Amino acid sequence: MSIKELFDEAIKYDYIDLQALLMFLVFEKKVLTMEDDTKKLDLYFLEKHHERMNKELATYKKKMNMKYGMNVYKFAGRFYVLAKSIEQAKFLAGRNNIPVEKVEMVSMDKLMNFNGLNITLRELTKNKEPSILGGF
Repeated sequence: MSIKELFDEAIKYDYIDLQALLMFLVFEKKVLTMEDDTKKLDLYFLEKHHERMNKELATYKKKMNMKYGMNVYKFAGRFYVLAKSIEQAKFLAGRNNIPVEKVEMVSMDKLMNFNGLNITLRELTKNKEPSILGGF
């Protein structure tokens, strides 16, 4: 898998830390390219680099104004929950008697029908707090 393919997945699933790592290594430090194989990332995951890389990435995320957003998780194939993490989503679901066995992250670009209008989850959840969005 190429770094570009991994980067596309990181964007699709809103993996901010992975996006930051790839952008830092490709665009800031220029030690990798988007065409490189992901195996070249192994060096940066070595134990001896953890502390330094964490500091570098925290600084880079601040510089690039990269923040964690909210995600929508689907439970039991039909209940949608807006949360900051999967753990928070499971807590909200469990508190509302929604089965938490089968969970999947939903693309924020997914079209939903809301009051007769087709709207993306991104627009539907704009400025909302973590909550149960509903089910079908």
